[in-house]
Amino acid sequence: MAGFGKSVGGPLEPAEVDALVTFIRGGASAPPVLPPNAAKGEMVNGARLYAAHCETCHGTISRRGNAVHLANPMFLATASDAYLRVAVVAGRPGTPMEAWQGKLGAGEIEDVLTYVRTFARAVPPPPAPARRRCRRRSCRS
Repeated sequence: MAGFGKSVGGPLEPAEVDALVTFIRGGASAPPVLPPNAAKGEMVNGARLYAAHCETCHGTISRRGNAVHLANPMFLATASDAYLRVAVVAGRPGTPMEAWQGKLGAGEIEDVLTYVRTFARAVPPPPAPARRRCRRRSCRS
């Protein structure tokens, strides 16, 4: 999904983006700011845990599942480790994403996050603006 703010090539001013976010949240306040703690786990153990517990829904780097595709470069570029950690620990209300706290230890969750970060690729640049085409004979270029 493309961004809507003018800062990323969209049509909306910052205040319009804020109003849209407020509407989507149903008037609820912004979520708390999460600390920027980077995941510090073991990638190999994370790969094993991901294959056993996450891959069925989230897919692999090359295959999508029925849940958020975690190998999406824009998702990984914008979702902080703290956000991912909260989603794994507490689940995502209103979705099939269950809470893994108590099912996986804190170290195992860090391992999974470290592994998921290996999916990151460069975010593709936004598309170039469409060129207007002149429909008159006099403006051939």
